[in-house]
Amino acid sequence: GSAVSGASRHLAHGRSSPSTTIPKRLLTVEALLSDDKQRSDRVKDIKSVLDYIAGGLVLLNSLVMLAQFEVEGRILGEDIGMKDGAPWPELSVVFMAIDILFVVIFFLEWCVCE
Repeated sequence: GSAVSGASRHLAHGRSSPSTTIPKRLLTVEALLSDDKQRSDRVKDIKSVLDYIAGGLVLLNSLVMLAQFEVEGRILGEDIGMKDGAPWPELSVVFMAIDILFVVIFFLEWCVCE
């Protein structure tokens, strides 16, 4: 009788022991989920910053295009005989290089954010 009751107490203690390891496992899972949530939050923060940077670059690109169209319009005006010609006709090459730079930047931003 006492051996059976001792064995059942031992089994009861054995059963309680794995139940103490379950919370450790749950804590590990919770830690992993917490790490995933933190990583997800960081990714969202980085994407948010990239969105603002991309918006600023779009605005800057628009201003550069405005200046480019002004210079190109003056060059064309000079070709048709208008007195106010382009102040610096060699700027066309500079604007083309800046345009290519913006295309590369926007392509890279698209690749990162997709």
